[in-house]
Amino acid sequence: MKSPEKSKSNAGSAQECNQKLGSLQNACILFLVRSSLGDLKKWQKSLGLLKNYFWEAYPYPIIAFIEQEFLDTWQSEILSIGMAVEFVVVRFEIPSHLPPETVPEKVHDFGLGYRHMCHFFSMGVYEHPRLRSFEYYWRLDTDSFLLSPVPYDVFALMHEEAFLYGHINTLEEVQDQADVVEGLWEATLDYARERQLPTDALQELCDAQGIWRRGIYYTNFEISRFDWWRSELVQGYLEFLNQRGGIYLQRWGDAPIHTLAVTLLAPPSKVHLFTEIEYQHQDVVIRFEAEAEPWSAPEQLFENQSGNKQCLLVLDPGGSRRLTSDAINCQPGNGWLNWQPSNFGSGLGDRLRSIASMMVVAELQGKLLRMFWLPNQYCPGDVMEVLESAALEIIADQEEWDRLTTGQEKETGFMLHHTMDNVWEAQGGNLQARGETPHSMNGRWQRMIRRIRVNQQLVRKVDGLRRAWGQGRILGVHIRRTDVLQDSCKPINAANAAAYDAALLEKARERAASGLIDGFFLACDNAISAAAWKELLEPLGLPVFHHQKTWRPDHLRQTSLEDTVVDLCLLSRCDGIIGSVYSSFAVVAAAMGSTEYETVPPAPDLE
Repeated sequence: MKSPEKSKSNAGSAQECNQKLGSLQNACILFLVRSSLGDLKKWQKSLGLLKNYFWEAYPYPIIAFIEQEFLDTWQSEILSIGMAVEFVVVRFEIPSHLPPETVPEKVHDFGLGYRHMCHFFSMGVYEHPRLRSFEYYWRLDTDSFLLSPVPYDVFALMHEEAFLYGHINTLEEVQDQADVVEGLWEATLDYARERQLPTDALQELCDAQGIWRRGIYYTNFEISRFDWWRSELVQGYLEFLNQRGGIYLQRWGDAPIHTLAVTLLAPPSKVHLFTEIEYQHQDVVIRFEAEAEPWSAPEQLFENQSGNKQCLLVLDPGGSRRLTSDAINCQPGNGWLNWQPSNFGSGLGDRLRSIASMMVVAELQGKLLRMFWLPNQYCPGDVMEVLESAALEIIADQEEWDRLTTGQEKETGFMLHHTMDNVWEAQGGNLQARGETPHSMNGRWQRMIRRIRVNQQLVRKVDGLRRAWGQGRILGVHIRRTDVLQDSCKPINAANAAAYDAALLEKARERAASGLIDGFFLACDNAISAAAWKELLEPLGLPVFHHQKTWRPDHLRQTSLEDTVVDLCLLSRCDGIIGSVYSSFAVVAAAMGSTEYETVPPAPDLE
């Protein structure tokens, strides 16, 4: 394995490094930015910290690749930070050797846009004409946050020590998921055999049984030389992987690809571990041992994130590292949190919203969640036939539930009293003692909902339906029976129902007129609303997609839980959702797909 300690010892202290500095190096700082409000907000904070902690001392060019031109107001907001940011439009396409119909819309819950990003940073970035003149780059993500001043010019260090690659973590500290690197290790060994390369370094990445441990360098903080990545041997490896299609078909990420490339092809002495930079990306926080008090991220830095840390990499000024964890190791041996709701008058959205909340509570206690499930007219069928999670066991048989939980403590109560808002209200004191905040708990809930998986048969069905929509940007429109109808199929209040329809239709019209969407996906839980809203949306001039379901004779509910789950997954794959402020179903879909959800509050009489 490439030894970061070996290269680290060559670098000397930060003071010695700064004494060597002359002019700035031929280098740039890179970002890839999606045109979404969530990314914009995080990037503003990331750039502000970069400016304060590095850029004001070392004003290197900042190049931001974007998929489409920013709105003028967004661009002005970024430039108002006081940094010279150059925007470069980049267009993504599936590689020509992969037939588009073979590329799933999602792989392991990662959409096509994410895989375009992986392909771009794995190999495409090195061929971009705008970057041809640079010698070094520092890649950061829009949610990469420097936490304290960087004590020297990182590019000067790379140049003075002739390093090829710099990273922020060791391979023992971050591991990739097994399902998203399937076949990558084998492809790397195939390339090494084809080029007759020694694989001793690769074998050091394995455990005692010779199995790859999947340790990765965190490429959301990556400093490297362009010419090394453009060398014949490295380009050969990247193109070898490109031809295998694993980025688009398996969701191979740029982090494992770069880790294996560096391990296989770079001399150990030319790979550097940065040990004097405090940094956060999502749940991973790197801080100094010298801080006596437990570190807590400023809450305002991390909108739509937890602001908390699950994996904590601790440094001391001498460069030694240790790994701690705020996330409790949740194994069945630690016990179960048994949850037996006392009321099941809820649909799938309400249930999943509460289940994910209770999974968070269980995880904080170091347990797994076991719950009793009772099907009903609102949520027919056995949920474990369509959903699965390693942190969740659902029991639908009363005798089996009694056998497993006899003599054990049980959490009881009305199901909707277990949503995250209510959990915080009931347990806020204990959670604050753990360092949690309402923001952090919401972040935990959103991550947890994404850990609940749909079985592969339904995934394939959803992939096929989504692929039929084409590559355009689709807005989800979610209409609930309870927004405008009673069980008798009559509007609760005709005037208010019409007002709600008009308000939601106006939002759809605004989105269609903006030119930022290419069609609608209509998700309805009853045939009456589905037919009516199809007629309302079609005159807007964009395609209207709708998943055909099997309805009850009264047309008020679908008869299949599978139909409900397919609607949920399709809604999660939209490029934004609009619907009722009371819809748990749409809230869950938005969390599953990390997409934005804009609500229209029903009139008071519609509750």
